Amino acid sequence: MKPATAVLIAVIITSPAHGQAPLLTQRLDSGVVVRLHLMNGDVTRGRLLAPFARDSERVLFCYYPRTPCQSRLEPAARNLPVDAIRRMEVARGNRAGRGAAIGSVLGLVLANMAARLANDLAEQERVDVGAATVSGALGGALWGALIGSMFTVWRPAP
Repeated sequence: MKPATAVLIAVIITSPAHGQAPLLTQRLDSGVVVRLHLMNGDVTRGRLLAPFARDSERVLFCYYPRTPCQSRLEPAARNLPVDAIRRMEVARGNRAGRGAAIGSVLGLVLANMAARLANDLAEQERVDVGAATVSGALGGALWGALIGSMFTVWRPAP
C-alpha cells in the first residue's frame, strides 16, 4: 500500500461522522439567521427566537425571510428537537463584493466593445472609448453589487 493511500484511509477512519459531531461549539444568540438541514432531507431557514447552545434540546425559530415573529406563541414560530437536525449553518453576509467584481469586468468589456463598434459604424469618432469603458465598469459594478447582495453566504455554525 502506498503511503498516501494509508494516510488517506487513516484520515477517513478517524474523522467524526455527521451524527457524532455536535451541531455547534459556541452559543448562538436569538435573532441569528440559520439554515437547518433536517434528517428527512428538507432544508429550512429561520431566525432564532431564543438562544441556542450546545446543550439545548430544541431549536425555537421563525421562518426567514418573512415578517419577524414577535413572540414564541405566533403560528409561524417553529420548535424543532435537536435530533431532527442533521446540520446547522449561520448567515454570514452576502455576495455583494463578488457581484461587484464580476459586474465591473463584464461592464468594462461590454462598454468597451460597444464604444468601439459605435466608432467603427460612424464616419468619425463620436464616442470616447476610455470614458465609455470606465462608465461601463462603474455601472456594471453597481449592478453586480445589487444582484450579489441578494445571495446569502452560509457558513457552518460555530
